[in-house]
Formats: sequence, C-alpha cells, structure tokens
Amino acid sequence: MSISGLDKDAPGASLFEMMESLGMEPAGAPVPRFGHMLASAFHTCKSCQSVTECKEWLSAASAKSPTEAPHYCLNGELLSEFLAEPLMKKEP
Repeated sequence: MSISGLDKDAPGASLFEMMESLGMEPAGAPVPRFGHMLASAFHTCKSCQSVTECKEWLSAASAKSPTEAPHYCLNGELLSEFLAEPLMKKEP
C-alpha cells in the first residue's frame, strides 16, 4: 500500500505519509499480523482529531528526518513497533 496511489487529503492518508517520513515502507508489511495492525492504525488515523497538527508535523518532517512519531499521535506506540522491525524499513 503505497502513498503514491492515495489522495494525500483522504482521511487516514497521514498515516502512510508519516510512515514514509519515518523511513518506513507502508507496503513492507509481509508479516500477516502487521497487515491487521496497519489496518487498525489506518482506522485510528481516520478518526483522529489532530489533523492540523499532523499536517504541520508532516510538512516539517521532510526537512528534519524524524525518528519517532509526534507525541500526540494515537498510533505512536504502534509506529515505534514498526520502526523496530527491519522488514518495514525503506530500502536505500
């Protein structure tokens, strides 16, 4: 599931942008449980009330190369788990 085929303004799209900003490949979830976790995170993102803050974080992230999700992110813990998984990392 790549951000390239998803409207960046679509509800939940920020999750995939955030994953890419953190150096992850959203399509890199070969482990079945990751697919379920990613689907759950997408639905959480769709219902988040921090849309403005998230868009601002994403705008600034391209220049900063962040290593963790913002503190207000409801998926922060899950994104940290994904970051620890080598299969989720973008290939150089």
